Amino acid sequence: MTPKQLVKLSNIIGITAIILLVYWVFTFITIEVFGLKVFRENMTETFYLSVLGILSLMAGSLIINVMFNLTRIAENKNKEDENTKSNKRTYLNP
Repeated sequence: MTPKQLVKLSNIIGITAIILLVYWVFTFITIEVFGLKVFRENMTETFYLSVLGILSLMAGSLIINVMFNLTRIAENKNKEDENTKSNKRTYLNP
């Protein structure tokens, strides 16, 4: 996979994790406020662990995204430097 594809994939994972986190918090608040009997046993511990898992997924996605974005920027900078160096040489050496 190219760095561009990995950046796109990490963006998709990050956005999906954010949506899951918002959905899960909304569901948990709804269950707690209205006293629904869905998964009533150990709900709080499960909620905390799942939020921790989603946050770690988001953090991992962010780290990968930053790393590959920096890689793409560095590659583009190297290509630009090579292009400018080759143009200068042609102008200086007639």
